[in-house]
Amino acid sequence: MVPRKLLTTEHLAALLSVSQRTVCLWAECGTLPAIKIGKQWRFCENEIESWLTLRKDRVEPPRIFERPGAAFRGPSIKSGSH
Repeated sequence: MVPRKLLTTEHLAALLSVSQRTVCLWAECGTLPAIKIGKQWRFCENEIESWLTLRKDRVEPPRIFERPGAAFRGPSIKSGSH
């Protein structure tokens, strides 16, 4: 088995110039290839490099609110008396 270099959420956030929370959201949604070890996310360096290569020509940001079988719901507006 070839050893993999695993990146932390903190390290990957710094490499991508995004917040750690954004990295976690992308991992949870399946936008980023990730491995969850306990309560922490880890990212295989080779898989992240491939992910970046596939997306280098894209203009739009990753869609973090799109989950299979679920629609994004914005904030609800309560109706009632004024």
